[in-house]
Amino acid sequence: MSQIKVLFFAADPASADRDNPDPRLLLDEDVRRIREKVRAAEHRDAIDFDHRWAARPDDLIQALNEVSPQIVHFSGHGGRQGLVLVGEDGYPQTVPAAALTRLFTAFRGGIRLAVLNACTTLPLAEALAPVIGCAIGNRGKVPDDAAVLFGAAFYRAIAFGKSVQAAYDQACVAMSIEGFTDDQIPVLVTGPGVDPSSMVLVRPVPTGPVRPTHPDVHQNVTVGGNGNNVNVAGRDMHLPASTR
Repeated sequence: MSQIKVLFFAADPASADRDNPDPRLLLDEDVRRIREKVRAAEHRDAIDFDHRWAARPDDLIQALNEVSPQIVHFSGHGGRQGLVLVGEDGYPQTVPAAALTRLFTAFRGGIRLAVLNACTTLPLAEALAPVIGCAIGNRGKVPDDAAVLFGAAFYRAIAFGKSVQAAYDQACVAMSIEGFTDDQIPVLVTGPGVDPSSMVLVRPVPTGPVRPTHPDVHQNVTVGGNGNNVNVAGRDMHLPASTR
């Protein structure tokens, strides 16, 4: 069984501000639900999650070097300007979309997918998809429970060996069943020549019957006789290798 690594970044620096009227994001619930769904999947051991909480800008570079992930997932606040991480002073710091694009360009090759589970991240997803292949972003504001539901359903399907397209479709269906509208459902963006329906990140190793093999034929033959009678004595006879 092939194994993939998911680098999970989470940041909610605004929650530390007592004057902030917005409630704390359910980042711990996000992770709990994803783990719950993956554990119940067929290939639950094929996904390795590495979580980075209260992520700071430099944590992105450090973690990408350490983990070499196939999927990079961000949960927190975002916008057209970029993703909101924790600054060195503990206050919110927005990492611009241009800087994030340069970051993913520097680490392209191993990364296959970016999941930007934050508000108004579709422009960033559209910038990253040509660099890494696939990205998922949101059109506008997304309710916290919608983000949690999407992540859990998406990774469950991935852990069942489904393609990126199939996992995305299942997550969208799960959101529709719960009553979320189309503008609250994330968008899957692909780069040139990338087919998400053929991108299977968790792929079981094929198995089949073991075919018996034999050494090549080696035969020492002694021929003797006279007239119409020929005596053949074979020694050290080996069967030929199987051809099917």
